[in-house]
Amino acid sequence: MTKKRKKHILKGTALSEGYARGKAFLYRDVLQTRYDFYDIEPDKVCEELTRFEKAVASVHKDLKFSATRVEKELTNQMADIFRAQAAILSDASLIKEIRNKLEQDFMNAEHVVDHVLLRWEKKFRDLRNKNLRQRADDIADLNRRMLHALQGIHANILETMKPGSILVAKRLLPSDTAYFKRKLAKAVLVELGGSGSHAALLTREYGIPSIGHIQDLVDHIRTGDELLVDANQGKVIINPTENEKEIFNKKFQKYKKESVKAKQFSFRAAKTKSGEQFKVMANVACLDDVKHAMEYGADGIGLYRTESLYMSRKFIPTLEEIVEEMRRVLEPAHNKHVTVRLLDVGGDKNLPFLNTPYEENPFLGRRGVRFLLKFPDLLKTQMAALFKLSCHFNLRILIPMVTVAEDIKKVRVIYENVKKENTSIKPPPLGIMVETPAAALCIDKLINNVDFVSLGTNDLTQYTMAAGRENDMVANYFLDDHPAVFELIKLVAKHSSKKSVSICGELAGKKSALKKIYECGIRELSVSPSLVPVIK
Repeated sequence: MTKKRKKHILKGTALSEGYARGKAFLYRDVLQTRYDFYDIEPDKVCEELTRFEKAVASVHKDLKFSATRVEKELTNQMADIFRAQAAILSDASLIKEIRNKLEQDFMNAEHVVDHVLLRWEKKFRDLRNKNLRQRADDIADLNRRMLHALQGIHANILETMKPGSILVAKRLLPSDTAYFKRKLAKAVLVELGGSGSHAALLTREYGIPSIGHIQDLVDHIRTGDELLVDANQGKVIINPTENEKEIFNKKFQKYKKESVKAKQFSFRAAKTKSGEQFKVMANVACLDDVKHAMEYGADGIGLYRTESLYMSRKFIPTLEEIVEEMRRVLEPAHNKHVTVRLLDVGGDKNLPFLNTPYEENPFLGRRGVRFLLKFPDLLKTQMAALFKLSCHFNLRILIPMVTVAEDIKKVRVIYENVKKENTSIKPPPLGIMVETPAAALCIDKLINNVDFVSLGTNDLTQYTMAAGRENDMVANYFLDDHPAVFELIKLVAKHSSKKSVSICGELAGKKSALKKIYECGIRELSVSPSLVPVIK
């Protein structure tokens, strides 16, 4: 037994909260196993080209199947992961490069495909744009799929995982995540992969406890090891003692009991002992989120993120497409208050159909309302769509990343123009996201131009504490419950008069922060759908 195997408790970062107990299923990435690479005779080139073309066709078929499967079980947004891979595999320059190398190097197809795709993967990982860097995992996944296809391997080892297992892996690529379902994996542990990874996104969708960033994970765990997973604290216990099992079971039972009790009361109004009512609403991005929000007793939709309408498209959506998609997504909440945030891109989110210039520091660049004002036609189309939707929903419009009053006035001009074109429609209220110290400190200069305010505490913390929320190296400085953050919240609430002020960041979902939030004067929160019962 190696020294590494002696480690008994591992720590990582919670990707999806919850508890789980079960046997480990250790999954080794196929890309860690090299295939045989060999020279071929010139007269065998055509044969290798044929093998390559058949593999491409096979992978395209598999990607289409994966997209259909995930779309049926989850969302269209998740299925787009596989559609994006199919688009990469259809790239003419990639196919040409592989074909040319096959014809010139006289090496077998496995060697050429692996060589070219590894180079493309590295090229994408070295890019400055975060969205494009994330495409590197898709290329690594394509590499695996192509090598499998060339070898005639059709099954994924995850299909052999027994129900109730705890999946342990160095990393998970999209083709892996298509195989684990709620009925199979009790929990997911990965060595690599942060909160924005494919594994994190899908485990949260499935409601599976998950922990990432566990150092040397696959060296410490073997298939069959008994594991206790506390994803709330990011802790894993390997082959626990009877005492550890007993302590874990008590925590697990308490957690389940609290969850059941919270859900029983979630459809009641949330009130303080003195009788003051809190509105507890939900942050959503897709139809399933809205359905879950209603099932969990949310008082409304406090933040509808519209980015998924745009991020997965090759072409800019039309007015009709926006109205149709938003109506479909929001339909389960038709009798509730709904706050829709205008398209919030820039920073680490860029639109695929717009050729936007590279920015040295995009988080301090053209984000939110700054981006929208650069493309006023894009803004006007959204605004017109929301006016039409307000006939069917109790809807409010939220402007993202506001820092100066001048930007609100510019948006107001477009708002008023749309209002004139829709005189038969009652104009929906217009509000702003306060996400910077500048906006919070000058709220008295901004509030007269809007009808309501929403505090985005994730970015407010990032800019207040000078700590990137996705940067592991400064995670200990990203403190959304820091006194400085609460002072800014208190200031916004104080100067917003009788206008509605809500919090829609992660801070709103922390039970430990509720007392301070109340003391700041906030009475409206918006959290992840699954947190609604607990917070209420």
